[in-house]
Amino acid sequence: MTVLSTKTIENFSHYSQLDPQWGFAIGTERSMCGLVCVKSILDYYSHKSGFETPYISTLLAMVDAAHDIKQNGISHAVEVAIFKAHGLTAWRRNWEAPSSDSSWLVQNEHYSNQQVEAVDTQQLHEQTFDSIRERQLVSINEALANENPIIASMKAGFGGNSGDHQVVIVGKEQNEEGEAFVIMDPEHIPGSTLHIEPIERFFHYFNNRAIFTKQ
Repeated sequence: MTVLSTKTIENFSHYSQLDPQWGFAIGTERSMCGLVCVKSILDYYSHKSGFETPYISTLLAMVDAAHDIKQNGISHAVEVAIFKAHGLTAWRRNWEAPSSDSSWLVQNEHYSNQQVEAVDTQQLHEQTFDSIRERQLVSINEALANENPIIASMKAGFGGNSGDHQVVIVGKEQNEEGEAFVIMDPEHIPGSTLHIEPIERFFHYFNNRAIFTKQ
C-alpha cells in the first residue's frame, strides 16, 4: 500500500463540530464544519512549529468581526483570512470560476505576494492537464506530499449533510481496492477517527472548491 503524507496522518487530530467542548450556541453546530476544519489545521501546524494555538472562541470572534456567520456556514474567503492572520500561506481555489486571474483575489480579498505566487504556481502546474479532475488531483497530491492538509467543499449527501459541507483531506492511500483519501470529517461524532474515502466517491460529491495551506 502506498501512502502519501504519513506524518500528517499520524499527527492530525479528528475534531467534531458536534463536540460540546467548542461551546457553540445550540442549533449552530451544523453550520460550524468550516470553522472546525480551520481549527484542526491550525492545531496541526502549531504542533509542527510550536506557535500558539487559537481558541475556538477567538476564531468565532474573527468570523463575527467579518460579519461572516451565515446559516449555511462560513465563507472560504474568511477562512483563508484566518489562516493568513495566524502566519500561514493559504489560498482558495474554485475550478468552476469563470476566470483564473489572481489579480481579482488581490483586489477583492487582499491577497499577499506569497498568496498570489502560490495560486499562480499551482495553476501553472495544472495547465498540462486537460480535465478539471486531473488538475485538482495534481494540486491535491502535491499538497499532501508536502504534508499540507486541504479543506475540501462537499455537496449535499456526502454524509448526513443536507447542504454544502467541509472536510479536511489529510492523506492518500492506495491498496488493492484502488485509491482513497484519508479524511477528517467534522460531521462525525466526538471520539471518531480519520476515515478512508474512496476517490471515486469523493469526486462524486466534491464541490470543485478547496482551500490550500502551507507554512
